[in-house]
Amino acid sequence: MHQSDVDIVGVAVAVEDTAGNWTWPGTVQYFGEGEASSPLRVFSAMPNPAHSEAVWVIGVPAAGSARATVVDVVGRHVNTLLDAPVTSGRSVLHWNLCHSSGAPAASGVYFLRLDVDGRSASNRS
Repeated sequence: MHQSDVDIVGVAVAVEDTAGNWTWPGTVQYFGEGEASSPLRVFSAMPNPAHSEAVWVIGVPAAGSARATVVDVVGRHVNTLLDAPVTSGRSVLHWNLCHSSGAPAASGVYFLRLDVDGRSASNRS
């Protein structure tokens, strides 16, 4: 498999150049063409453990109304990262490790829950 034959999904600081190409200076995961955005997906957060920011890549198979929330291990709401219509494909979500109030979140395990038109996916930070 050649890099030019796959969709590239990476989780780190994502950079898009003027031609629309995405690059990630850190860890990169490779997925076959179409595989990354076919099901509703939340890819693992990077870095792990997070120190100043957690970054998730989400894959949405079809446009719809989306809500992405960070929750703690017992399901309590911590912060909302996205509450808006989305198009199909991949998006990068950044969390500053703070509650909606702006207070820093305690060290621990957090999950990103993605809901799009009645379908859900999640993954931990």
